[in-house]
Amino acid sequence: MRTKHLLAIMALVICSIAGTSVYAANQSIESTEPLLKTNLSRHYVFTETGINESGEFISQYEVWFDEKGQYRFNTVGGPFTGDYEVWDGKKLYQYTKAINELTIRNINGGSTPIPHLYLSPEINARVIKDIKRGKLQSISKSDFQSPGLHVKLDDEEQTVMYSQHQVNGKATHTIKTDVLDKSIQFDKNLLNVDQSNVFIHYLSE
Repeated sequence: MRTKHLLAIMALVICSIAGTSVYAANQSIESTEPLLKTNLSRHYVFTETGINESGEFISQYEVWFDEKGQYRFNTVGGPFTGDYEVWDGKKLYQYTKAINELTIRNINGGSTPIPHLYLSPEINARVIKDIKRGKLQSISKSDFQSPGLHVKLDDEEQTVMYSQHQVNGKATHTIKTDVLDKSIQFDKNLLNVDQSNVFIHYLSE
């Protein structure tokens, strides 16, 4: 979407908890683990706020997953409203509204794209690991913090539902789950991609 340098962004974001912008960047990454270790269809809405070179920003996203990890990811609020991403199990489609471009990538092998690092099982596992190591201190049953970082977990599954990074007491980046439906009837039409009247850019894996 905003950039296609996926692996470089992934490496930058997950290199260290204290240095991340709340475990998140709006990029697809590839994982060999199933999403949140579940085979249930799911629906999320989450909001991201922060500060970048242009000042403060707020974006909202909506994503549907089927039981195989296939998904549709829509940007529904903020400067990139109208962008979307679809993974149908074979191809990754990324549409950028500002330039009316649809990028199509073939992805082979055992890797599965994830539309946002906030939803990454690797990120979630890192949070759980740091809680167990004491790097994130418990302030309640589902709330944990360390200097400059506040995380909230889902009580049932221990998955990240909220994450905020702070500098000198000021929030610089926050992601919050607004809606989580843990078992839905996935509509396969969500995986349909309109390839008419757009500029199509093909990328190899």
